[in-house]
Amino acid sequence: MSTLYTNNIRAATGTQVSMANGHTLYAPGHVLQVQYVSSGSRVSTSNTYPNWAEPSTDYRVSITPTQSNSMIQLQYYVPLNQNSAANILTTIRAFRIINGGSKSYGLTSSGSPQGSRNVVAGGVFRPNNGYDGNDMNMVSFTAIDFPATTSPCVYGFETMPEGTALVRFGYSGGDNAAWGWDADIVITATEVGQ
Repeated sequence: MSTLYTNNIRAATGTQVSMANGHTLYAPGHVLQVQYVSSGSRVSTSNTYPNWAEPSTDYRVSITPTQSNSMIQLQYYVPLNQNSAANILTTIRAFRIINGGSKSYGLTSSGSPQGSRNVVAGGVFRPNNGYDGNDMNMVSFTAIDFPATTSPCVYGFETMPEGTALVRFGYSGGDNAAWGWDADIVITATEVGQ
């Protein structure tokens, strides 16, 4: 391997410098790749505390890190309608699967054990006061992970209500032109070089 020292790289013609397919320019702090899923699957869950439920395996994104020390930044956008009493909280947590293994919830940005609290990379949502079957909860959160591998990594999420809750993912309970809605669940995984 040799080292190239230069102060300037310019295109011989035009304005772009291209790299052969399959090759990566590695620079710490730079985006190495972006993978995403924009799922049109419309499902509902009706799980009860203390049961966690993955709404759909269609709500997963897969990324294979190019470097074993890379950071994976995850952006979750989950539009939903929760049909429950306004005081029912629902926790949402991200998970990771490496190379077809089992789910792991210990992402780098997960919290730490504090009493009986759930340790999650995620958040909590609940319906607003005066909710109805058309209300949309916009659940959006960021998670960070250093999976320490170059094997395929799959990221998804699960939910658990405080009591009993019917949650519609990506659509409203009401089907009308005035207030009904339909929106994709979007998860983005960005590999950042370290």
